[in-house]
Amino acid sequence: RKLLSLDGPAVVAMDFPFSMPVEFANFWLQQDVLAAGWEMPSLWAAAAGIELEQFKDLRDEFVPQHGELRRAGDPPEAISPLNLRMRPMTLRGMQMLSRLRQRTAGHEAMQRFQVAPLQPDLNLDVVTLLEIMPGVTLDRFRINRTGYKENPEIRQGVLTKLFCKSRREGLPVRFADRAGLYQICRASDDATDAIIAAVTSALWVIDQPGRGLFVYPPDAGADGHDRTMFEGWLYAPQNPVG
Repeated sequence: RKLLSLDGPAVVAMDFPFSMPVEFANFWLQQDVLAAGWEMPSLWAAAAGIELEQFKDLRDEFVPQHGELRRAGDPPEAISPLNLRMRPMTLRGMQMLSRLRQRTAGHEAMQRFQVAPLQPDLNLDVVTLLEIMPGVTLDRFRINRTGYKENPEIRQGVLTKLFCKSRREGLPVRFADRAGLYQICRASDDATDAIIAAVTSALWVIDQPGRGLFVYPPDAGADGHDRTMFEGWLYAPQNPVG
């Protein structure tokens, strides 16, 4: 509902996998999804028709043979969408994107949303959805996040460092009630992750002129199939100031 109420320009950073590794999708759907011309929305539709227990069973059958594979766009710091703890986030997130697509299909609202990197020419006047991972952003800024999920003091320190370092990248992080923000984040690690996601999306916006702060998906592979159109891309800053 909150997404549907948004009107561009806006960027929404979401902390869950938008898609799955191709190899797992092939195993799940019993076909070569890239050869069949599948893209992310096709997988969202498939996810909408499966229950969490079924998804868990598929994952538990696949991983012992193939491991917790990452996608082509997942950096080394990222957690695989097939990680044991990620299963509910992965499936429920794709199901939510499927519902969003269904609610907007055939309506003018559909043109208000775009998912990077599905649109090759991004229109920053609409609502852009980015897949991010707060922990990866902190790692790229060389901010020690050990224990921040459990410790309120560490969470506040993490945010203070992130605000400081992001300002050096040209992002003016200003809040009318900094003390109130810290109080909320001290009470909730989810709130802390939401702020990290917001900073990541803001950095992505100012990077659009091509400052080189983010890595972008490569062109289609040698076989002509572009994995990123199916697997998506995790957006995290690279080489920020230390």
